[in-house]
Amino acid sequence: MKRRDIKLCIYAISIVGALNTVGLTVIISSLVETFPEHSVTDIQMLQTLPNLFSVLAAALTGLLLVHFSDKKIVLTSFALLFLTGILCFFISEYSCLFWTRILAGFAFGVQNPLKMSILSAHFSGQEKAQILGYQSAFSAFAGFLYNLLTGWIIQFGYQFYFLIYSVALLAFVTLFSFQGAISIT
Repeated sequence: MKRRDIKLCIYAISIVGALNTVGLTVIISSLVETFPEHSVTDIQMLQTLPNLFSVLAAALTGLLLVHFSDKKIVLTSFALLFLTGILCFFISEYSCLFWTRILAGFAFGVQNPLKMSILSAHFSGQEKAQILGYQSAFSAFAGFLYNLLTGWIIQFGYQFYFLIYSVALLAFVTLFSFQGAISIT
């Protein structure tokens, strides 16, 4: 894989990873109204589930790399994030939200260790520091845009919040078009 493609992969992971910063905070009150049979604590738990499973997935990333290529893992995480968003857009059930938030946590959890491993395997010194700075900036700016967009889009209904996960599809298509594995070894 070309160095330019590796950089784009790192930036794509950062931009998609910023979806995790958006959280469900902007739609919690809508979810409480939509699911009155569930307690406020149950609804708020949906906000924290991805973080819990993100930690578990991060710990399992090394094991996954033994069986799957880094590119397949990243592509799968992008696909999972897109699917969790689309499912929640079309299916308005608490159980769907619950399970998709767990899957989203796993998807987010494998991304950061892989991003850092890819960065360390291919870059060093000043170039590595520069890429790290750019990826932090891309992530922060993407998080800002996601929050701005979701704040506006929820006026059409809380389900529209989940369309923001379509960013993962764009990243999937971009990374899928790259030739060869990313290779962190």
